[in-house]
Amino acid sequence: MANTAGTDVFYLHRSRTAFGCQVRIAPGRYTGNTDISVDVGDEFEVELWVDAENRPISGAAVFLSFDDQVLELAGNDRAGFAPFNPGSFLATGEVYRNTLLDESDPAAAATGTQVDYSVVRASDQGAGRIATIKLRAKTPVPQTVIRIDESGGHETRFFTPDGAHQPFQYIAPLQIQVRGIELTGFPQRLVLARGQIDSTSLQLDHFLFDPLYGPQDIKWDISPSPDLSLKFDAPNRRFLLQAPASSSLWEQLRLTATNPDGQSATATVEVFVNAAPQLHTELGLVAFAEDQLFEWPLDTAVDDPDSGPDRLQWQVEAPRNWAPPSVAPPAACVSLPARTGAARASSP
Repeated sequence: MANTAGTDVFYLHRSRTAFGCQVRIAPGRYTGNTDISVDVGDEFEVELWVDAENRPISGAAVFLSFDDQVLELAGNDRAGFAPFNPGSFLATGEVYRNTLLDESDPAAAATGTQVDYSVVRASDQGAGRIATIKLRAKTPVPQTVIRIDESGGHETRFFTPDGAHQPFQYIAPLQIQVRGIELTGFPQRLVLARGQIDSTSLQLDHFLFDPLYGPQDIKWDISPSPDLSLKFDAPNRRFLLQAPASSSLWEQLRLTATNPDGQSATATVEVFVNAAPQLHTELGLVAFAEDQLFEWPLDTAVDDPDSGPDRLQWQVEAPRNWAPPSVAPPAACVSLPARTGAARASSP
C-alpha cells in the first residue's frame, strides 16, 4: 500500500532568473528545502517553478532526469500517458512537448529516465508553477537526485517575446533520501552475568521501521554463536539469550530483518558475559576496642574470575555514629564504636 507524501518542487532563488523544484510534504504546505526524505512506496509530486524576476517571458523548456532504479513515473501504464500536468504559470501558451524521452534520442540521459516539458507562445511575468510531475519511490537509498539537464540539444531554458531563448541563471536540483526497512535503537552493548537469561533486551518490534510491511511480515535472522544460547520466540518476535554458566565472553551478534520484497537491514549488538565478584562472609563477628582501627585485607575477601583486585571498586558502609570508613586497597579500615558494618564490592 503506497502512501502519498505530497508534492516536491524545485525551489527558486528570488534574485535571479531561476528554475527550480520546491517540495510539498503535505497538501498546501511547501518547503524551501532541496534535500528531502520520502518512504518506499510514497507517491509525491514534483512541481516545476520559474522565477522570471518580473521580466516578461513567452515560454520555457525543461528536461529532468532521475534514476529509474530508485524512482518511477506514477501512472505510466495509462494509454496516451503524458508525464506532466500543466500549471498556472505560462498557462496561456501552447504545450509543445510533454513526453518521456526515448532512449534512442541522442540527448537522452545515459542512465535513468529523462522527461521533457516545454510550453511556447505564452505571455507571463513574475514567478509561478509551470507544470507538475508525479513520481513513486521504489527502492531505499541514502540519496538520489532529480537532475535538471542543461547540456546537449535539450537544454533547460526560457523564451522571451522577441523569439530569443536563454539559460536560467540559477538552477537547483532536488536531492531525495528514500527510506525503506530500517533497524534503529538497538542497544550497542548487553552485559550479562554467567548463566543469565535475557528475554527483554531484544524485543524486535521496538527497533523496526518499514513503511510498507508490519512486524508480522518480517523475517528475522541472527548470527550463530558457539557459546551463547539463542532462541527465537516467533509469536512475540523476540530473541532469548542465555549466557554460558561457566565462562565469560565477548561476541558481536548481527541481527538481520528482511521484508517480503527482499529488502533487508542489519544491526550489530555487542554481548559481554561477566561473572560478578563473590564476597567472602566467613569474617564473622569482629570485636575491637574503642578508637581502635580494624583493618580488613580486601584481596583475600573477594573472588572475581574476570576482574583482578586492582580493577574492583569497593564501597564500605557503617553506622552513622562511626568514624567514616576508609578504603585504600589492599585494605579497608573502620573504627569504633564497635557495631556491625557491611562491605560491598563491584567490578567495573
